Amino acid sequence: MKLFIVESPGKIKKIQAILGAGYKVVASFGHIRDLVDKGNKAHDEVVLSVGCDFAPRYVVPERSQSTVAQMRLSVNRASEVILATDLDREGEAIAWHLAQELHLRGQISRVTFDGISEEKINFALRNVRQIDLALVRAQEARRVLDRLVGFLLGSPVSGALAQHATVGRVQSPAVRIVVDRHQAIKAFKPVSHYSAVLEFQGGWRAQWVTPKDTLILDRAHAEQAAAIRQVSVQSFAETTARKTPPAPFTTSMLQQVAQVRLSLRPDATMRLAQALYEQGAISYMRTDSPNISDVVFEQIAQYAKSTGLPAAPKRRQFPAKDGAQEGHEAIYPLNINLEKAGENPEEQALYALIFSRTVASQLADAVFKRRTAILTSVSSDHTYRASGETLINAGWMIYAGKAEEPDAEPEEAANPVPELAQGMVCHALSGKLTAQITRAPKQFSESSLIAELERNGIGRPSTYAAIVRLIQDRGYVVLRSKWLEPTPDGIRLIDVLVRFFSIAQLEYTAAMESQLDQIARGTLQYAEVVGAFFKTLTQELCVFAEAFPHAAAAKVFQKSASPSTLAKRASPAFAKKGELLCPTCGKGKLILRNGQNGAFWGCATYPQCKATFADKQGKPAVSKPRLVVKKV
Repeated sequence: MKLFIVESPGKIKKIQAILGAGYKVVASFGHIRDLVDKGNKAHDEVVLSVGCDFAPRYVVPERSQSTVAQMRLSVNRASEVILATDLDREGEAIAWHLAQELHLRGQISRVTFDGISEEKINFALRNVRQIDLALVRAQEARRVLDRLVGFLLGSPVSGALAQHATVGRVQSPAVRIVVDRHQAIKAFKPVSHYSAVLEFQGGWRAQWVTPKDTLILDRAHAEQAAAIRQVSVQSFAETTARKTPPAPFTTSMLQQVAQVRLSLRPDATMRLAQALYEQGAISYMRTDSPNISDVVFEQIAQYAKSTGLPAAPKRRQFPAKDGAQEGHEAIYPLNINLEKAGENPEEQALYALIFSRTVASQLADAVFKRRTAILTSVSSDHTYRASGETLINAGWMIYAGKAEEPDAEPEEAANPVPELAQGMVCHALSGKLTAQITRAPKQFSESSLIAELERNGIGRPSTYAAIVRLIQDRGYVVLRSKWLEPTPDGIRLIDVLVRFFSIAQLEYTAAMESQLDQIARGTLQYAEVVGAFFKTLTQELCVFAEAFPHAAAAKVFQKSASPSTLAKRASPAFAKKGELLCPTCGKGKLILRNGQNGAFWGCATYPQCKATFADKQGKPAVSKPRLVVKKV
């Protein structure tokens, strides 16, 4: 018997049916090991997890112990063990942990496939390989960096805010994005501006041309432009325009479009996509590549031919974002001839979305006839532009409709510009003054936040939905109707993090993602990336403790960094810290608190002493506070 180990139990039935009686398919239920976390203080957690050499230390958690025990029994009875966990970094790391914990020796059989079908699994079995340790190290680096941030910053920041706080290496930048947009909306001041449109016989119109990036604030000036009736044709052009279809779905784009089209939240989209994948209906659903293979294109071309659809002459290649894993493919139906799939209406709707997007991506361009005219006033220097399109050949649009991206600008209403000749004089039937007000930036929805995370290089396909869910679960962001708003706790958290820590800077977090990619490619080493990150983090913690010298923050930092040789990597170290005493009573320490109007400093003896002081960049705004120096 050959033992075939996958991650999810939902795959077992389908794969077992494909492989037959010579195989036994079992599931690991995801990760079987995790970093040690049985300490009771932040510094204990870090020391136990990574020590002073940053080497991850693992344990089999209680929830996985019975699974591991059962797999060990199966391994003893197997002639061969095949590790068939998912094809991303998490899957590679799970395969490595399985090999370690199950004591697999000699030739380890590692296989990957991007879809559960007989063809793909048999192909995988013909292409057995070793575990890719570079991918494993990249996953370990991500996990360790997250642990360092969570445990080293959580307690000190909680002390500074005088409330429980959690800090995440990727989640906190996501909160910052929402906070920054919220503050931009609050600071926005609307501006009224004007334009003009001339309307002509036949229902076509021409827009007044104003200087680029300039708003016309003078209403009278716009009224003059709307009053023009006689214009001369300065130029006229008739061209052919083509529109290409949108690319097949990446994980991010699937989450965005599913929310717009199907009103699905990102985590629901991923749950449904996982079910479709396990049913063998679609390819692997965690990917940042927008392209499909030649094999899939040929299947689409055959489908198009049999159904009378206009196929593209060759496979379309779509640009991928920087750092995309080009070895992967976009999300696509495994059987292009299967137009419907899924076990319930939600799964069926998501499958239909994936199916239509994939097929449309490889059909012919839509072709338009475009007419453009530049018109000038006969009596003044006003210039107008008229443009309009007429569909000649629908191409891919006949099949899928206008499957534009979620943030695409709405198209203008049809403008039937007639054939004109240079020098021709045209008479406007009417002119219309148009008034607009500048709009504030839009709030983020869950899907548009994912798009912003991707645009900034923060997170990866497997983490987007989890990030969006986690920042809400932790109370830093709330979903109102369909829009995300930061909570007061989220705003206070970001205010502190932005002032002291690099992890709150979007560019820094994106650079760390790039370094993780380089570890996966073998061009950077695990130790140098994690070591440099830790040095930066502890240096910033020292500065942070200087700014918040009250007992809670200073003592927490002391415990976070100094009980082990881990702290020796921190520079500069500090030997003394002070506690600020209340200048009013001289007895109690000053402690940073939070009130309805934000952070303030108050006496620890409250209510005996009710003195309060404003917070000024992490320090109480007092002229000469009393300072008691203590060795720490």
